[in-house]
Amino acid sequence: MHNTDSMPTDGPALLFPHHQRALDIVICTLCIAIEILYMAKAELFNISLLGWYMRRCGAFPVNRDKPDRAAVRKATALLDEGRVVCVFGEGKRRPGDEVFKIKPGVLMIAGNAKGDVPIFPIGICYRKSGWKLRVGFFVGQPFRLEELGSDDRKAMLVEVQRKVQEAQDGAVRLVA
Repeated sequence: MHNTDSMPTDGPALLFPHHQRALDIVICTLCIAIEILYMAKAELFNISLLGWYMRRCGAFPVNRDKPDRAAVRKATALLDEGRVVCVFGEGKRRPGDEVFKIKPGVLMIAGNAKGDVPIFPIGICYRKSGWKLRVGFFVGQPFRLEELGSDDRKAMLVEVQRKVQEAQDGAVRLVA
């Protein structure tokens, strides 16, 4: 783990990790010593026991096939309550260490929240070493939307992607 001391001890905060494996949720929860509420694909909530458990843990569904205003409103409301929300901005798991295009809904969540919400890019890297799995966890430099230096949504998304990639590169260095 690296830079986890930059994480807030209370909210609001928005976490943007690179998403490689289902294990990412467990890793984030173990590495960050605050309660995190996760946005998760809606299909998971249709699995009876898993869906029940996820709701019980404060996770909430997002429809990845179309813009989901209800999920954006839910995430924004949680931030307004001072909670920490984790959104996998790429929209699905992407194996490997390359961060893919960030979905535009993440800007809506951060932009609609009241107050000054810090955004934390997070890198998580997995490497097998014999029978052991080594995990690198790196929290990048927090930022705010207004610091991105542009009002152009596409340029802002590219900059967010770059920041998450920097965090991912930091996680890769930890397990190299």
